[in-house]
Amino acid sequence: MARGPHLTKRERAFILLVCRTPEPTHAEIASRWGVTEKTVETHRANVYRKLAVHSR
Repeated sequence: MARGPHLTKRERAFILLVCRTPEPTHAEIASRWGVTEKTVETHRANVYRKLAVHSR
């Protein structure tokens, strides 16, 4: 069986949050997780790169 790209626990959490919440902003995610918006942007960029996605 083929395996997809390795995603960290936080990257998987980002995907679930984006899928379950109608268009969450980076600020909303950062507030919920207790991190900076830059950290959220980094997770988003990593997920998009690993999954070859270009937009939500």
